[in-house]
This record gives sequence, C-alpha cells and structure tokens, in this order.
Amino acid sequence: MVKKGIITLLIIIIPVIFGVFYFLNKSKDSNKQFSENGVLVQNNGNFEVLHPWVEVVSRSVFELDSDGKKLRELETGDELNSTTTIETDKSGMVNIYFPDGSVARFEPNTTFVLREASYDPHSEKLLVRIELAAGRVWSKIIDLATPDSVWEVKTSNAVATVRGTAFGFGFFEGRSRIFGSEHNVSVGVLDPKTKNLIAGTENIVSPNKLFEIKQEDVEKIKNNPRL
Repeated sequence: MVKKGIITLLIIIIPVIFGVFYFLNKSKDSNKQFSENGVLVQNNGNFEVLHPWVEVVSRSVFELDSDGKKLRELETGDELNSTTTIETDKSGMVNIYFPDGSVARFEPNTTFVLREASYDPHSEKLLVRIELAAGRVWSKIIDLATPDSVWEVKTSNAVATVRGTAFGFGFFEGRSRIFGSEHNVSVGVLDPKTKNLIAGTENIVSPNKLFEIKQEDVEKIKNNPRL
C-alpha cells in the first residue's frame, strides 16, 4: 500500500462536483441523431460510424502534427483516427463521442493524444487509450461490452482504467488528480522513465473521492516500493 500522505484519497471539492454533474447532464445529448460534414452518427438507435467524432463545444480546438504545430482547427462532425494529437487553447472545449455511446470532454488549456480508438461492431469490443499531456478530461463510459475492451487514461505518472463509469482526470505541472464520480476507478502509479506500472501502487478510487500523485512522490515510491 502506498503510504498515506504520499497518495491520498480525499473528498472532492464542491467545484469539482459541479463540474461532474454538468458534464453528465450535457453527455445525455449524445444520443440524438446528428449529421454534419457527411457524418451520420446515429440512426434509429444504431451507430453508423466506426470512428470517434468531435463536437466542438467552444472554438479553438486544433489537431497538431508530430512537432506540435497546428495542422487544422477541428469542426463539429470531424472524425478522428488513432494517434491524433489535439490541443484546446484557453477558450477551447471539445467532446469526443465514441461508437458505443461513451464520451470524453476536454477542457480549455488541454493537450492530449488519442493513442488508440477502435471499435468492432460485431463483437462490440472498444479500445480507447488517451495520453493526457496537460489539462483535464471528463470521461463518461458506457459499460464495456466485452472483457477485452479497454478505456484507459494516462499521464506521465499515473494511469486510470475503467469498465463503465464517469470520472475526471487532470494533469498540471507534474501532478495527476483522478476524481471519482460513478462506480470505482482503478488507478496506478507509473514510472515516468519506463512508462511501466510500479508494482504495489494500484488503488481503487470510489465515487466522490480524489486520488493525487505528485512527481516528487513517484521518486520516493520508486526508491522504497513498500511506502
């Protein structure tokens, strides 16, 4: 177990709770029929696309190239592929909808890589892996239909894995914070150098709780895994 004081589970502050509730209420709109730029997302309850697509809530959302330069400004209805890097500026906000009905909302001043995003309509297997470089994401995941489905969000020092829940994940100046909202979230500490999970650091974040890990805490844990 990780020593109390290094990694803590705390009651979420009131603004965080309001943020979760706002996100959950907004995500209900994802079931409506939507068509733009030739993309039909849902028709009579059946999804017609296999790729995630974006809803620009507030403009200034950009796709970046491998050098971090802006390739294009995203528009509502644009489809995304795996390994896409996206940045929102101080006013930008975007929802990403996935074929099974799950959704992720990225707040202003956020940079992330959609490392993997695939869906098999026959088996209903969903694979989503998000790497958060900076900022905050709120995830609302439909119960994953298959045992090998994955929804994973990671920073340089923490990873959250879920099967069906809602939670927030923020990363600022080397500090990862995971906010539980619905059901439990499995969280572990990563070695920033190897990107591997540090054994014995797995924690369960229950609803209305907070998991936090700072960069300096990771070094202490690596030097003494029994902390």
